[in-house]
Amino acid sequence: MVGQVLPQRKKGGSRGEVDNFILSIDLLHHTKKGAMVYITDDKKAIKGKIGEWIPAFPGVQMWTSYDVLLFLYAHNVIPTKAIAVNLIRDLNAVTTKYEPRSEELTARIQKLVTQVRDKIEKVSSIFG
Repeated sequence: MVGQVLPQRKKGGSRGEVDNFILSIDLLHHTKKGAMVYITDDKKAIKGKIGEWIPAFPGVQMWTSYDVLLFLYAHNVIPTKAIAVNLIRDLNAVTTKYEPRSEELTARIQKLVTQVRDKIEKVSSIFG
C-alpha cells in the first residue's frame, strides 16, 4: 500500500485517521503479526471509511480511549477503581472540549459514563 495513492484523500473529512488506519494495516501486513488494536475517538472516521473497512480485517480491533482505560485497569496499570472513574471524567472533559454544550451532549456523556462504569464494575468483580 505504501507508495500507492490512498483512498479518501480529498480535503476535509477524516484524512488523518484514514491515513493512520491504512498505514497500520500496511504495517500489520508486512510484519505478519496477525493482530492489531487501532485506537481512535474520531466519530466521523468510525462512522465513515474506517467503519466500512474494519470488518474486512478480522485481525484488527478498534478501540476508543475508554477501551484503553478499561484495558489498563484490568491489567492493574490503573491501580484503583476510583482512579479509573476519575480518568473517565477527565477523558470526557477532553473529548468533548470543543463540542457545544447541550442537553443531548450531557445525556450522551451520562450514558457513556454509565456504560464504562458498568464495565469497570465487571472488571473489578473479577480482578478486584
